[in-house]
This record gives sequence, C-alpha cells and structure tokens, in this order.
Amino acid sequence: MNAPLVHPPATIVPITVLPARDLGALRQRTEASPVVGWIVFALGVVLLAAWAVLSTLFTVDQLRRGTASTGTVVAAIAIIGVFFVPLGAVFAWKGWTGRIRRFDLHERGVAWEDHGGRLAYGWDEIRDVTWKELEHEADTGLGFGVSVRRTAELVLIPFRGTPITIDEKLPGHVELAAHVRDVAAEIMLPRYDAALAAGQRVLFGTVAVDGFGLHLTRATYPWESVSCILWESGGASAWYAVYNAHGQRVATVPTEGLTNQVIFEVVLGRFGKLVEGTGEASLGATIAAAAGKLLARFRR
Repeated sequence: MNAPLVHPPATIVPITVLPARDLGALRQRTEASPVVGWIVFALGVVLLAAWAVLSTLFTVDQLRRGTASTGTVVAAIAIIGVFFVPLGAVFAWKGWTGRIRRFDLHERGVAWEDHGGRLAYGWDEIRDVTWKELEHEADTGLGFGVSVRRTAELVLIPFRGTPITIDEKLPGHVELAAHVRDVAAEIMLPRYDAALAAGQRVLFGTVAVDGFGLHLTRATYPWESVSCILWESGGASAWYAVYNAHGQRVATVPTEGLTNQVIFEVVLGRFGKLVEGTGEASLGATIAAAAGKLLARFRR
C-alpha cells in the first residue's frame, strides 16, 4: 500500500460574499400548528395550578386542625410539588416556546421565526449546511427490525449570527429539509467552482479539497493516488471510504462533521473519484441523487 503523500498546507482563502438584503418572493412557508403549543402550555398551567390549590387546601386544613408544625406543612407542600411543579414547568415552557415555529423559503434566502423573534438570511450569508437523516426501527422480537419512521435535521449556518435548524418540530420536516438542502447546494455551488478554478482550497467541515487532492486531518491524498471514493455505512454511522489504485481502503471521512455534503459529492464527481454504492436504497442515496441532479444541471 502506498503511503499517502503529505502536501504542504496551503493558505485557505475564505469565500467572502456580501450579505443579501432583500430575500425576494416567498416560495414556501412551513409552520407548526399553534394549537398544539397552546394545549401543552395549558396543561402545564393546570399542573402548576393544581399544585397551588392542593398546597393551599392542605395548609388551611392543617391550620384549622392545629395539629401540624410549620416544618411539617412546608415539607408536605414540597413533596406534593415534586410531581406537579417539574412537569408543569416543563409543559408550560415547551408549550409557550412552541406556539410559534415558522420557516420561510424565499427566492433569495430563508427566514425562521419562533417565540424569540425572527432570523432572516440571504443565501449569500449562509456559510455551511449540515445534513443528518436517521431511520428509526422497532424491534419485532424475531431478530430483525421494522422501519418505523425517518427523521432529519438540516442546519443552515451563517457567516455571522444564529444558525437556523429544520427538524421534527416542523410538519413534513424530512421532505422540507431535503428540499432546502438541495436549493442551498444549487445556489452555493458556483462559489466553490469559482474558488477551485482560482486554485484555492475549499472546506467541507473536517475535509478540504483543491486541485492537488483530498486533505484530511492527518494526511493528504493526491488525486493520482486515489482510485475512487465510496459512500459506506454501518449501523448508525456512515462515511466516505477512500481507496487507492490497489483497491485498498486507505482512509475514511465520517459524515459527522462534514458540511455541504451535496456539494462535496459534486466536487468529487467532477474529479472523477466518486463511485455510487450498489444494492438497496440507503440514506446515502438521497445525497447521491441530489448530487447527481446538480451535476447534470450544471453540465447543460
């Protein structure tokens, strides 16, 4: 097996852009029902009110009887509150913060609104996109699991400011997150193309790519030493496996911590190193399909 060549670290030139001020026309709006939030908030208030009422009745009864000390009354109220107060506080807070959850996809950017206010970013203000999709299984007791549901999490990370997260708090979040991921990749890809064409090194979280090769944390793999790169998975984790000309796996790139994964696959495909996996459709197939569509679109 050929040892990977260590390439002298190049100066990584950040991709600087001007923030977009006008988000343009609204293309899609997705929001959680406020009714659910109000119901959860009301349940929390009821639990807290129940604790207050029971504590008051108990205190009045003990004072009327004159048989209990102040310490006993306080201890009894605290014991009653162990059940009612934590649950009531959690439900009230979850309900209050969940009253407003709204994501807007605009022509030239995105916006998120919740109880804390509104965040709005133009696409030129988004630095990275992270994507995570999980398939939850139920144990049948027969030695195999049955797929129950899929969840996804998409995080839009701006150059400056608070990230926007799309997850299961929003209805239809898997399809929404995938759609926003693909829209972001299509809009952001020209930045990476321009940087690579200028001889710069571009970052994908824990990995960097340039015209010389693939730069990992501990080593650099020149393109001529890389035969192919294949998406693989095992259990709850997945990675990109780097193979040399002899068919030996020489490195792995965990998808955890990898940003702009669709663009990463597009770039690998343009260098002729990405090989699609075979067999049953997997969670990685969604990224591969998005990258394939993007490649085909920019080849026209």
